[in-house]
Amino acid sequence: MKSHKLLNYQLLKHNHLKTGNTISHNTKIHRSHVVFFSTTPNSNTNNPQNQTLSPSIPTELTPQAILDSIHSSQWHFIKHLAHKITPSLISTALTSLHKTPDLAFQFVTHIGFGDLDIKSKCLAVAVISHAPNSKPSLQLLKETINSGVYSIREVFNELGVARGVLGIKTYVLYDLLIRACCELKRGDDAFECFDMMKGKGVIPHVHACNDMLSLFLKSNRTEKAWVLKRGRMKQADDLFEKIVRKGIFPDLIMFNALIDGHCANGNMDRAFALLKEMDQMKVVPDEVTFNTLMQGRCREGKVEAARELIEEMKSRGIKPDHICYNTLISGYSKRGDMKDAFRVRDEMLSIGFNPTLLTYNALIQGLCKNEEGDHAEQLLKEMISKGITPNDNTYLSLIEGIGNVEEFLGISNP
Repeated sequence: MKSHKLLNYQLLKHNHLKTGNTISHNTKIHRSHVVFFSTTPNSNTNNPQNQTLSPSIPTELTPQAILDSIHSSQWHFIKHLAHKITPSLISTALTSLHKTPDLAFQFVTHIGFGDLDIKSKCLAVAVISHAPNSKPSLQLLKETINSGVYSIREVFNELGVARGVLGIKTYVLYDLLIRACCELKRGDDAFECFDMMKGKGVIPHVHACNDMLSLFLKSNRTEKAWVLKRGRMKQADDLFEKIVRKGIFPDLIMFNALIDGHCANGNMDRAFALLKEMDQMKVVPDEVTFNTLMQGRCREGKVEAARELIEEMKSRGIKPDHICYNTLISGYSKRGDMKDAFRVRDEMLSIGFNPTLLTYNALIQGLCKNEEGDHAEQLLKEMISKGITPNDNTYLSLIEGIGNVEEFLGISNP
């Protein structure tokens, strides 16, 4: 009798290892997991030698068995049975995991998030949105959008259903969707989400609005030209007005983004009007606000007006930084007014700011424009002695401004 039991045990161990589902002796197996491995007799049941133990996957899995596997981290079971888990079972499991979003994320990862239907995907995003870190839910939303299988409206609607099931705050999931669209640089989808929220009487959180504005108001010239071409500044202003009408007060980030966009497009009147609105709404500007306005004035060639902004900063208790002074130096240099450019440089030094690569490049550019090659050469040597490495802009200014560049750089002809 004992030898018969030993044989069955050996057969069990042999078949267990063959399936790849090896479990260490230290692993505790929940009682519900026994259902995944049962004996399957051969047709000749009368011969004990012909009886073998083989793994058997049940045709129907219970929600409790799935949850027990998740809570005991038996992910090999979940992954092996993924094709057997129906959308209904997935929905039940996810709803039960709403207080443990980390487990929900692992669950959908192991069963294959990409293979889920739209309802299961959005429910998973909703459950995982309870996590302190928003990255996992954003990751799943971006994967859903990027698949190209579903329209943004379909995703929006299913998130609304999931929100109702789980009782999540109205704006949370929609904000995540807007943020996902913005991170994917899908501005049209982001605005469509905003319009759909408006239709439901919901306004995005101010952070989501900031994401939308940041998408269209980037600081590099190429994107700003695109903003102007596509008329995004009007959309940005419309969005701003909608937010204010809804009783949500814009924050400093939003004001700075709008001011930057209008300055980049040369609409300085609107930029300064926004500064006044900041004062009216008790939103305190910072050095970024004024640096942006100064850069806008300098683009217009109104460097003196930009200079006056430094005094306004000081009167507001805002300490000018090195960017303010570099902006003025660049403004004076571009119009060839090197006396004032060096005066600002000296003022910058007197208050403890050391010249940067931007400082030297602006001054060298201005000197080369005025054909003051000797002075430009001195500055080049000075910046190198201070450990500041010239870049392409430095040498481009020298090439454009100096006739004999090889002689200037000390390069002898063969």
